[in-house]
Amino acid sequence: MSTDNPKKIIQAGKVTTTTRLNIRTEPTRSATVINVVNPDLQLAYDGYTLEGENISGNGMWYFTHEGSWFWSGAVKENHFSAQVNEGWWFSRLQIEKIWNDYDEHGENATVAVLDTGYDYSNTDLVVADSKKFIDYADSTNDILGHGTHCASLIGARNKKDWRIGVAPQCSLLVGKISNVGELKDFDAVKSGLQWAIDNGADIISISFGIPVADQNLQKSLSSVISQALSNAKKEPLVVAAIGNNTESTMPVQGGDYPALVPACISVGATDKTDKMDLVTLRNSNTTIFCPGSAIQSYWLNNVVMSLTGTSQATAIVAGVLALVVSQLKKSRNPSWKVKDIRNGIVKYGTPLADNSGARILSPIDILNNLT
Repeated sequence: MSTDNPKKIIQAGKVTTTTRLNIRTEPTRSATVINVVNPDLQLAYDGYTLEGENISGNGMWYFTHEGSWFWSGAVKENHFSAQVNEGWWFSRLQIEKIWNDYDEHGENATVAVLDTGYDYSNTDLVVADSKKFIDYADSTNDILGHGTHCASLIGARNKKDWRIGVAPQCSLLVGKISNVGELKDFDAVKSGLQWAIDNGADIISISFGIPVADQNLQKSLSSVISQALSNAKKEPLVVAAIGNNTESTMPVQGGDYPALVPACISVGATDKTDKMDLVTLRNSNTTIFCPGSAIQSYWLNNVVMSLTGTSQATAIVAGVLALVVSQLKKSRNPSWKVKDIRNGIVKYGTPLADNSGARILSPIDILNNLT
């Protein structure tokens, strides 16, 4: 087989063999074997893969520093190097423990992110499909940074020197509903939601919203979203930001739509002391809270930036739900339902330090009890 097929550029790294593995001169089983590697040994690859001979539905082969090839189906990736940075919330939510204890990285889950798009230049973001739902945007490329920040928290591949993505092997769909932070009406949200459903999203993350005072519009939005979800062949979990307090140094009551649609999981932000962050609009209908203070993630041009908001908390919740859904699919338990997860994230949450009636997401407890 010729190695002139298109190569996929990735970051160089290491993998660990899961079985006895032949190293070959070309990416095909008919090529000459130049070395044999035993299980549980590390192999380095040189920065790109190639679609070679398909074996058991997997045709991806790694290229080595020595100029040889090995099949990806006999190895597992080492998801981070010895020198790696991570935000405070990563250890607080025990993300690495979930990866290790459950061998779970979200590989069986599809997450749709409805936001400002994603930065095409970011090699740590692998997007399966994208679409724009506003006519005035040129493409789904992110020119603001907000969509990239949120999508990275959900599914960045963690191939660089930062652990950012909660579910680094999930399949990402990106719908562009805003260009530079505006949300003029809900048409783009509705269209993006239906597109995500049609494309098999397990989780839909919306870190955008606007306040709606008109009760008729509230009912209309609730009806449209609820109908779309009930008509779905596979009902997704919809996670949405409750909204930010951007104008006051005191707590502010409020809440945005679509987060306040009953069918959505509304998310507020907590700080490093497990208290409700000032940025969170106070609303008794907030479903769950999650770290949202000083959250590092990719912005434009591969720059890691720290931001505070319910947008970041929402994206992290979506990433955790990808881990949960993926694990439930692996368990092949036909009895689990979306409502079980919705109820579980509250039931197995931990009380806020300043509000015992509200709950902070506890990923390890959700997995221990639902899977």
